[in-house]
Amino acid sequence: MVEFKVNVNGVLIKRQWNWGTVVKVKDELKRMGFKWNPSDTTWVGKLSRINDVEKLRELLRLSASEYELIVKPLLKASIKVPKVPEEFKQCAMGNRVNVPCVAKLIMEDEYVEAESFEDYVTKLVGKAMEKLGVKSDDAVEEAVKILLNDHSLRETYGRRIEWRLAIVDNGKVTLNFLAKGLLKSLREIRIPYNTVDKQGNLNRYEIPVIGRDDVYRDGDKWIIRFPVFEKQTIESLLRKLGYVIKEVEWKPRSIPVPKDNVNLLDFQRNALEAWVKNGYKGTVVIPTGGGKTFIALKAIATVKVPTIILVVTEELMNQWHDRIRRMLGIEAGRLGGGFNEIKDVTVAIYNSAVKYIGDIRDRFDLAIFDECLPYDALVITDKGLIPIGEIVEKRLPVKVLTHKGRFMRITNYFKIPLVKRLVRITHEKGELTVTEDHLILTQNGWKPAIELRNGDLLYFYNTQAPQGRIQSGLNLREPLYGKQPKPMNNEPTKVATTLGDDDIIKDSGQGLLLINSMGNKRYEAKHDSYFTPVRVLSVNVLVDKDHDNAIRQSLPSPYAEHEVDEGIPKINPVTGIRGILGGVGVVYDIEVEEDHSFIADGVVVHNCHHVPAETFKNVAFKLTAPYRLALSATPTRKDGNEELIYLTSGGVVHKATYLDMVHAGLVVPIRHFRIYVKLSEDEVKEYRSIGEDNAIMLRNTAAQAKAKIPVTVQLTKLEYSLGSKVIVFTQYIEQAEEIYEELKKELGVKVALITSKTSNRDDIFERFRLGNVKVLVTTTVLDEGIDVPDADVAVVVSGTGSPRQMIQRVGRVVRQTEGKVEARVYEIIARNTIEEALSNERHPDDEVYEKECRKYDEKDLSLLLNRVKAIVSKLKEQGSMLKYVK
Repeated sequence: MVEFKVNVNGVLIKRQWNWGTVVKVKDELKRMGFKWNPSDTTWVGKLSRINDVEKLRELLRLSASEYELIVKPLLKASIKVPKVPEEFKQCAMGNRVNVPCVAKLIMEDEYVEAESFEDYVTKLVGKAMEKLGVKSDDAVEEAVKILLNDHSLRETYGRRIEWRLAIVDNGKVTLNFLAKGLLKSLREIRIPYNTVDKQGNLNRYEIPVIGRDDVYRDGDKWIIRFPVFEKQTIESLLRKLGYVIKEVEWKPRSIPVPKDNVNLLDFQRNALEAWVKNGYKGTVVIPTGGGKTFIALKAIATVKVPTIILVVTEELMNQWHDRIRRMLGIEAGRLGGGFNEIKDVTVAIYNSAVKYIGDIRDRFDLAIFDECLPYDALVITDKGLIPIGEIVEKRLPVKVLTHKGRFMRITNYFKIPLVKRLVRITHEKGELTVTEDHLILTQNGWKPAIELRNGDLLYFYNTQAPQGRIQSGLNLREPLYGKQPKPMNNEPTKVATTLGDDDIIKDSGQGLLLINSMGNKRYEAKHDSYFTPVRVLSVNVLVDKDHDNAIRQSLPSPYAEHEVDEGIPKINPVTGIRGILGGVGVVYDIEVEEDHSFIADGVVVHNCHHVPAETFKNVAFKLTAPYRLALSATPTRKDGNEELIYLTSGGVVHKATYLDMVHAGLVVPIRHFRIYVKLSEDEVKEYRSIGEDNAIMLRNTAAQAKAKIPVTVQLTKLEYSLGSKVIVFTQYIEQAEEIYEELKKELGVKVALITSKTSNRDDIFERFRLGNVKVLVTTTVLDEGIDVPDADVAVVVSGTGSPRQMIQRVGRVVRQTEGKVEARVYEIIARNTIEEALSNERHPDDEVYEKECRKYDEKDLSLLLNRVKAIVSKLKEQGSMLKYVK
């Protein structure tokens, strides 16, 4: 015989049994949840059901007194109910129900959220009383006491907690299992984005923030990736589905910052302090030229954590890299532009950041989003020439001219984060900047921008037809004054009403031929048709050079034979939407009914056919850096989509004005002079022949008025004689080249020309900085956020009506340097033309501080020149007096 001991609810039962009985009873106790305690050689267990006690009574042959000791607490934890619920019958003894028993049944079927085991037991008992529909403080107290002493229950609770554990880190949660409905709920987490329906109504478009690729298995765990700004939403969802949240304590990683040579002005310091006070998150709004970069550099020096800076262009990436090295003593990494370096501080072009998101996603603790303000492409509409950005931002209900020569309705508007490279196409009539895969109409049909080669023919809106006007419903090659295309081979005259997918266009030298897929000529139109061919002069990739060969390049010289360049990669059609370059990391596009094309900066381009939602899976959503700083000059959008910036980086924490910058001595006020010139008789005749509806040709004719050249030369010569550094801005390469040649005759090597064809920009910039070059003549290539050395004077010979382009140009001359107290901006405008309206449209009313804004006629140019001489003389006199006083 051996001694056999069992502890039941704290009551010790001893028996002297043979081994056969012990083995039989032991196996049954195991099935009832009892555990062997080797330290005191006792089987230990807790029973909460009367039925189980009855079973144990028979198994252990309990005496009446033993039974009473065991069952008494259970009876005390039981409560009388009018009717025992069916699901709790097994917990009943007559009309009394054992509360701990009910609580355990609830535990098996339901999840109860709790912060601890004690809290869990209390909530279980509360649910039991609620389901029984009765109240009894004594029963509750006793039930809680019994369950808290139930070691088996405690172990079960621990296992369940471990299984339901959701470990939440920055932008990542780790799970043991996916609860029912979790994936569906994740897909329903969306953020608003505004768009317009076919009737022109502004609607909110919902963008999912978690895609299929963001949920995946890693070994025996499930991983969910989410934007860091959605952390609270994710945690709330997981709690509702029964997960137990455990947040990983985040500690910023420290990096060395060898030096801090960044000295902030008061308004810049205020901006940084506001960002720090806001928990190292937020958007800082500073006008162009306000030193946003210095605020960001100081932020890096302040927090000393791994940092990534996102920029749009290669030039900006290199500028940041240089400043970080000079001012912080850090040799930063670069992503893009042929570089693949990931370091503690890295500057990345957006496209490259997306490409290497797996490598950089969790690498940084601070993300800085920088911007530039490129100009908008101009679109021909039935209301005139309008920037595409304005059309999209304002959701203008205009019709646009298509490649079929008719005005068609816009059926959708797109404003899309930039996730692709930008390509600048320079042609005989000007330039156009689009995403790499935007389709352009060429002599061989529609072609992605990056596949264009020099010598390719594009189709440019241009008419030489006398008395011609744009009319709705015109044919692709139909002359404006109504002539039909010339019949071919005495065939009946045919007017093509569509451009088929297989149709190609050839230039016969005398005109345009439309050839179908069978090689048959469909019709021919003379060059007075309203689209004429223009040759591609160069194609430049503005963003990203990560491929094996040097992608940023100008293609061979004008009119060269077509070449196959394997160094330029093909387009990946699934990487995002195509579009026309717009604002910060943004492209614009529109969808046009039926014809699916429009005219951007005079060139026939194709609209998109994709839904832009997927393009928002961009780097800002995927980076897990908790600290975020957005730098912007104009974050507010008319469509309200600035909320995307605020979601990813935080709301506006500080906003400075231009006057703040003037008072801080960072920029200077300007004197703005508008000089009006007359068109020549031939130009007037040409201008009047165009017709008031053809805004782009009106602008082209007025902007290139010959009278502008001598005025530009005189103004530039004067400013050069006064010791000023001058930038002459034009919209056209031919005009820039002509002005350059005239100025070179007068000033020699002190003049330099920069267009998209210029390969030695850095060398020219350095000579301009040193004063070896005093005058830069340029086109739109300096409108795009490139860091140009300081100048004193801007001469705007031609431009668009975009205020942003004007602000960028003015921004080149307003930065304060030693002895500089003001800048001068000259606009040369063709009188009685569309240019007067464009000048008013682009006037930077609130973006700069103008000491004066005066108008002069070209016949009064001498008065202006004398006035400027007097102003400069007085300023120099005042400067000498100040030096004397000091």
